[in-house]
Amino acid sequence: EREKIALQTQLSEQIAKQKKELEKVKNERNAILKAIEKEKSLLVEQIQKQKDELNEAKLEQEKLEKQVQSEQKSISEMAEKQRIRLTEQANLAHQIKQKQAELEKTKQEYQEITTQVKQEKKKVSEAEKLKSTIKKQENDLIKAKEDRLKLIELIAKEKENIAEKTKREQAKLKEQAKLQKQLKKEEESYKKLKQKREKIEKEIKQKQKQLESEQKQLKKEITQKTKKLKTLKPKKPAKKSSTKSKKSKPKKSKK
Repeated sequence: EREKIALQTQLSEQIAKQKKELEKVKNERNAILKAIEKEKSLLVEQIQKQKDELNEAKLEQEKLEKQVQSEQKSISEMAEKQRIRLTEQANLAHQIKQKQAELEKTKQEYQEITTQVKQEKKKVSEAEKLKSTIKKQENDLIKAKEDRLKLIELIAKEKENIAEKTKREQAKLKEQAKLQKQLKKEEESYKKLKQKREKIEKEIKQKQKQLESEQKQLKKEITQKTKKLKTLKPKKPAKKSSTKSKKSKPKKSKK
C-alpha cells in the first residue's frame, strides 16, 4: 500500500507538472498570436499611409500640370497680344515717322514691351523650374514604389515565418492531446487504485471494530469470572484449595 501511495503521489506530481507545462505552452501561443496581430496591424497601417501619400503626390502633380498648362496658355495669349500690338505699333510708326512727338511715344511703348518681354522670360524660367520639380517628384514616386515592393517582399517573408510557426504550434497541440489522453488513462487507473484502497480501509476498519467488540466481551467475561472466583475463595486454613483456585484461573482466562 505504501508503494501504491508513493506511485500515486509521483503520478499526481507528474500530472501537475504536465499541466503547468501545458499552461506555459498556451500562454506562449497566445503571446505569439498577439505579436502576429500587432505586426499585421502595423503593416496594414504603413501600407495605407503609403497609399495615401502616393494619392496626395498624384493630386499635387496633377495640380502642377494644370497650373503649367494654364500658364502656358496665358503666355501664348500674351505673346499673341504682343504680336498684335507690335503690328499695330509698326503701322503707327510707319504712319508717324514725320512726327517726332509720336516717335517718342513709340519709344516709350517699346520700352514697355521690353519690360513685358522680360517678365515673360521670367515666367518661362519659372515654368522650367516647375518642370524640374515635377521630374524630381516623379523620381520620388518611383523610389516610393520600389520601397513599397520591398515592403511587400518583407511581408511575404513574414507570412512564411508565421506559417512555419503555426505548423510548429499544431505539432505541439498534437503532442498536448496525446499527453491529455495519457493523463486521462492515468487518472482512471488512479481512481481505480483509490477505490481499491478505500475498500481495503473499510474492511480494516470493520475488522478493527470486530476485534474491539470481541476484546470488550472478553474483558467483561474475565471480570465476571474473577468476581465469581473471589466469592468462591475459602478461608485461610484451607490453603490447598486456594492454590488449586490460583492454578485454575489462567485456564479460565485462556478460554
